[in-house]
Amino acid sequence: MSILIWRYSHFLLALISSLFLIIASVTGGILALEPISESIQQYNVTSINNISLNQTILALRKNYDEIIEIEVTDNDFVIASVIKEDSQLKKIYIDPVSGESIGNVKKQNPFFAFVTNLHRSLFLKTIGRYFVGLVSLLLCLIAVTGFFLLAKRQGGFYNFFNKIQDKNLNQKFHVLFGKWLIIPIIIISTTGVFLSLEKLSFIPKNYLNYKWINKEKKSIQNQSTSSFFETIYLDEVRTLSFPFSKSEEDYFEVNLKDRKLLVDQFSGEVTKESYYPFIKLATRWNLILHTGKGNILWSIILFIASSSILFFMYTVFSISLKRLLRGKKTKEILKANECEYIILVGSETGNTFIFANIFFESLVKAGKNVFISPLNNYKKYNKAKNIIVFTSTYGNGEAPSNAVLFKEKFKKVTHVNEINFSVLGFGSLAYPKFCQFAIDVYEIFNSNVKFKSIIPLHKINEQSNNSFLEWTKVWSKVNSIDLRIEINNSEKEI
Repeated sequence: MSILIWRYSHFLLALISSLFLIIASVTGGILALEPISESIQQYNVTSINNISLNQTILALRKNYDEIIEIEVTDNDFVIASVIKEDSQLKKIYIDPVSGESIGNVKKQNPFFAFVTNLHRSLFLKTIGRYFVGLVSLLLCLIAVTGFFLLAKRQGGFYNFFNKIQDKNLNQKFHVLFGKWLIIPIIIISTTGVFLSLEKLSFIPKNYLNYKWINKEKKSIQNQSTSSFFETIYLDEVRTLSFPFSKSEEDYFEVNLKDRKLLVDQFSGEVTKESYYPFIKLATRWNLILHTGKGNILWSIILFIASSSILFFMYTVFSISLKRLLRGKKTKEILKANECEYIILVGSETGNTFIFANIFFESLVKAGKNVFISPLNNYKKYNKAKNIIVFTSTYGNGEAPSNAVLFKEKFKKVTHVNEINFSVLGFGSLAYPKFCQFAIDVYEIFNSNVKFKSIIPLHKINEQSNNSFLEWTKVWSKVNSIDLRIEINNSEKEI
């Protein structure tokens, strides 16, 4: 029963959030290209861990009248806000060794800006952010339920990366890509939820406040800012803001990777120090993981994962539609209580239904009253003389989706008439518990005194047509019925 809950939860969550997921996945895939396009620009600095902050400051002072700020980006670009001779403020990429400009900092590309706004808020501002946060949460739940479904399907977490046995291409690639992309999708969705909560102020702002630690003033002779900044390298720095004036109340403000410092502009002494709160660090890491900034490999993974969401949506609806249509192909010509031959089917992908329908058609042509139905619909059959079960096995010996209720329903039915039965199992020898559910069904019938097995349980590996035909010959002979089986290979996805 638990597998049914996981499966329906997975499908309903995808259905409800489908439109917003399409927008989020398309825009997310596009935005994953932005860090890649930034990374390939020739502004990055090699050996940034060997260049001191003081070296860069001295180089800039040789080239510019006034320095406002130095920033080191996630891509290891060094940006300086400077005032030139014409008194104009410029924001430029610099060579941190020579201090020379190597390019002007431009505004975000208008296309990426448009896509960013659509991705973050659907152009609906605060209301849109709520929608996006909710969709991120739904995507997270879809990924988690998919993860557990995949584990069950593979026969447990230990077999998670085992070879996939499906021959249905949609099902096969849905599982294959799911195995490798489920973790990136969970990361995308959980970081999206976190960032939405942060933007919508669900995270208390007091957690983001700095707690300054006043440092004891030391009597240090010949100390200067140069000697202090010589000990800090650019790979440790986020930003350095210069003092506004020569007043003793104005300080250098240094934002490092893990803390913030206020440095006396005359003595070079750290007067105050504040380590970033955990929430601030978590917000930064969530932003990096969600956007891929500063890491071209992770950006590529994010692009693939975001794009794959569209593929997953297509395959899940394709699989569900085929399963629904195949289920509807079962022909209930007569009511259950009017038929002597009852065919019960347990099928996950719909392929077992194909064999069941072929057998159904042959019995009808032989002039028999036949009723066909999923195992989940099991009930008392008043005129039944022969029950034939066609069933596959899901994952590690579990029931397929339309047979999970069978065991409980069988227990509740009081059987009066004696009925012959036979069970035909479908599965793959690649799984340790080959046709396990078919074995379970056979034992359930066989343990009831009102049921008599007319032929042994038969197991079919990889939907073998020859094995199926052999079974039908045996069944026909035992029941003295001349069956003419016609298999349309084009209908069955092998």
